[in-house]
Amino acid sequence: MGMLKKIGAGVVFPFSRALRDISTSSQRVHQSYREMAAIRQQKHEDYEAAKNALGAISEQEKFAQIYEMNGWSEAELQEQARASRRTRLALLCTAAVGMVGVIGLSWIVKWWVMMILGPVCVIYLAACAALSIKFAWYEYQIETRSITPIRAFLARPDLFARMFG
Repeated sequence: MGMLKKIGAGVVFPFSRALRDISTSSQRVHQSYREMAAIRQQKHEDYEAAKNALGAISEQEKFAQIYEMNGWSEAELQEQARASRRTRLALLCTAAVGMVGVIGLSWIVKWWVMMILGPVCVIYLAACAALSIKFAWYEYQIETRSITPIRAFLARPDLFARMFG
């Protein structure tokens, strides 16, 4: 009976060990998920409190309040505007170089390689365009000293001039 018990334990051990490991892992994942949900809830509450505090004032007053809260100086604000402009132009230049590179590669590589590079290039180009719009928006907010909603910025008639200029 002892030999049979040892053989049975040897056969069952890998499965019982796997179930025990899966159980402890799932408990850790569940705990991490609960912590992440609590952090997300706290961030949401902080965001809502800030939104309610800033909700009744104008866009320029919101900018002034944020300016004071962060303790920025005019020089720091101008440096942020220059950094935004440089980042936007760098994104546009890398997108253009990437597009020229892929078009140049289309003459050299096989068609199936271009079937992979083409969509990757389009996604890269879209990401660069979206980021350059974001940095143009940041620059616009610093220039006008107001917290402008992104939809209002996208509706401006000079959007492309701000993005490429």
